[in-house]
Amino acid sequence: MEEVIEHNQADLILTNILQQVGGEEKHVIPAGDSRTWMHGKIYRVKFLEENGIKFPPYLRTNEDLAFNLSLYAYDLESYCLDEEVYYFSDNPNSVTK
Repeated sequence: MEEVIEHNQADLILTNILQQVGGEEKHVIPAGDSRTWMHGKIYRVKFLEENGIKFPPYLRTNEDLAFNLSLYAYDLESYCLDEEVYYFSDNPNSVTK
């Protein structure tokens, strides 16, 4: 992903996500359908720093939604990589559930 972000001079790279829920069959979430989550992305640090983009310190839930939506207030260069780079396994027994 680092090579892709440098080659495309992008501020954000989104990738497909391979998802498995509760041990069921895996399916792919296309890169363009996961814009509000943190998974399956890398961000150019310089873009975040230059625009003062940070996680809202007052949020305890949906902070990734707020963070990602704040990006689109800027002239953001994004690139969708049509590869499954991120594997998301939704475990109902997880500590965070």
